[in-house]
Amino acid sequence: MGISLLSFIKHFNSEIKCLDYLVQLKYGLSFKCTKCNSNKIKQLKSRFATLYCSECKKQFSVAKDTIFESSKISLLQWFIAAYLMSKDKRGISALQLTRELDITYNSAFLLLTKFRNLMQRREETYKLSGEIDIDEFFILGSGGKAGRGSGKAKVLIALSYDYQDSNTYIGDIDDAESFDEFEETITPGELRIYPAYIKMKVVENLDASTINTFVTDNIVSGSRIRTDGFRGYNKLLETDNERIIENSDKEMDNYRKLNLIITNIKAYINGTYHGVTKNNLQIYLDEFCYRFNRRKMHESLFDRLLKLALEK
Repeated sequence: MGISLLSFIKHFNSEIKCLDYLVQLKYGLSFKCTKCNSNKIKQLKSRFATLYCSECKKQFSVAKDTIFESSKISLLQWFIAAYLMSKDKRGISALQLTRELDITYNSAFLLLTKFRNLMQRREETYKLSGEIDIDEFFILGSGGKAGRGSGKAKVLIALSYDYQDSNTYIGDIDDAESFDEFEETITPGELRIYPAYIKMKVVENLDASTINTFVTDNIVSGSRIRTDGFRGYNKLLETDNERIIENSDKEMDNYRKLNLIITNIKAYINGTYHGVTKNNLQIYLDEFCYRFNRRKMHESLFDRLLKLALEK
């Protein structure tokens, strides 16, 4: 469901409306008692997110085996958090959510962490394939040595591409400033390459073994991989002879797009979150991947996030 703020307030302005929607997502529109087949299902007000059959008195915990189970936060607050996370491409910090939901910082942080864990788990279920660029970047920390020898967190990034007729070209990142220059160069009817999906991994070092593990874990065998001339990539061919390694020209269109994405990642981390450390950086990067990889499904992100919550 892609909804405006006004529509959200109209549809989810009470605990019972939120519960009704969860029931629809979990059981379908025509939920009936699994014991007596009655459709006389009501909310049990004495227990959180629990329904009961008025015919046979069987109870159903909608929250069981979900992130809502045993929660002291109301469903309405969970829904608002999911809405805010899905509507803003920049994400939302625990401090901001504390103010929006009138809850403690610890509660807000726990709530967001549970949603991020779901995003992270979903991102781990697929691999990239086809034409892929691999690069590395450095984030967090300030001053000191720059580049690969710096004390900043080291991140490997892989970006896959798709081809599409420019007559039906769709902007790739929800950041108009980032991709205006590329859209201006498109010739009508030209077959263009555009970013599809990304994967990122925080690593301790950039040696060949670490890079090969990243490739094995995140890229389908037989993909076409481009890299720059960094020696850590030199042994990629030894892991799978079907992979093709090419040195990326930094002036190439695809290389510039990859670096624009890296720029957006850094702005996302540094602009929204101010307490990120190397130890918890990965879960924020996975949240970025989750949003980026579903940027053309923006209108359904709220529903998708709630469905993930029900698949705990």
